Order: sequence, then C-alpha cells, then structure tokens
Amino acid sequence: MLSVYDLIFIYMSTETLKSDLNKDVSINRVNVNVLKNRVIEKQRKEKLQSRVILGSLIVSIGLIGYFSG
Repeated sequence: MLSVYDLIFIYMSTETLKSDLNKDVSINRVNVNVLKNRVIEKQRKEKLQSRVILGSLIVSIGLIGYFSG
C-alpha cells in the first residue's frame, strides 16, 4: 500500500518531469530568419575582408613596381 509520502514523491517527480520538458521545448525554439541573417552578415564580412586583402596586395605590388622601376 502506498503511503502519503510515496504519493507526494510521485506527484513531485511528475511535476518536475513536466517542468523539465517544458523548459527543453522553449530552449530549442529558434528564429530561422535571425539565423539566416547572421549567416548572410558573416558571409558579407568575409567577402569584404577578402576584397580588402586583395586590394591592398595589388596596391603594394604596384607601389613596389613603381619605386623599383
């Protein structure tokens, strides 16, 4: 036979499980548009960075050629 303490323990265990499941669901929700915008912004920054590096390389080669010739 179940005692009062056993019933309280079972009730508290199921409530804890329910609250844990609700927390997991709310944590896993993400906004896809926000993630897409982050990826697009990162790609733009990488593209700009590679253009700046290439441009500075071309300018430096041109300056070296100008001053050495």
